[in-house]
Amino acid sequence: FFFFNDTATTEIYTEQIVGSVRCVQETDLEPGLKGKTFIVQGFGHVGYWISKFFVDKGAILIGVQEWNGGVYNPEGFNPEHLKEHFTRTKDITTYKFAKETSDDYSLMTYPCDLLVAAAKEMQITKFNVGRIQCKVLIEAAQGCTSWLADFVLNKKNIFIMPDLLTTNGSITASYFEWLRNLEHVRSGLMMKKWTEKGAYLLTKKAAQVFGKRVEDLTDEDIQSLKGPREHEITILAIEESLHTALRETLDLSESAKVNLRTCLLYTSPSPRDRQKSRMPSSA
Repeated sequence: FFFFNDTATTEIYTEQIVGSVRCVQETDLEPGLKGKTFIVQGFGHVGYWISKFFVDKGAILIGVQEWNGGVYNPEGFNPEHLKEHFTRTKDITTYKFAKETSDDYSLMTYPCDLLVAAAKEMQITKFNVGRIQCKVLIEAAQGCTSWLADFVLNKKNIFIMPDLLTTNGSITASYFEWLRNLEHVRSGLMMKKWTEKGAYLLTKKAAQVFGKRVEDLTDEDIQSLKGPREHEITILAIEESLHTALRETLDLSESAKVNLRTCLLYTSPSPRDRQKSRMPSSA
């Protein structure tokens, strides 16, 4: 299930978290991604696709930081055009639509609504955390914030989407793939024909009410009656798992008045719990 990765997870979580009561109260941001400015550190696979998803939702990409420099434009970039230039030239600082360029990592400290750290570990540390000016930090790379920087960011009331949350999509997808391999049966196989038959009967009844015939349906309509395909079932199952995890984390965060990272560490199974789950039953 390579089609569902951490990029999709970040997109799902960001839109919901930015609209959550806790985030709105702490950042004074309006719910949703529309109109939000964001800067991306790391314009590889994850950074690019997050940028594309966010821009499609109405957010504004004002800055991109890469290993050899960065570009900034308060009016926004087209992520596809910028990616094409970067892939072709290997130098992001020569992009003609940039209003400002930098040859260091200072772009991460520019004011923005969302800062997406999608490069590598230990990018926000004691050396630059005091200059970070975003309202929401999205950790799209594992371990990108040091423990001291995390402490300072919380003191500055910067809302953090921790890597424990944003990078679990591919792991969840792997879990469902593991289940499928254990069963040796395609997801939804036993219910597919039942779903198709139910949809057909419902459509037939609806057609009779409106004075139409099922035979008049288009090929597209008939295709929609054939029930979900395996990858559609899997994607919905993954999304349901992610939504449930996020809802429980946000509820605990709001009730206990602690940040998301603390909630995730509290609810994560300990090594002893994981060991118990592997132990065979004595029955």
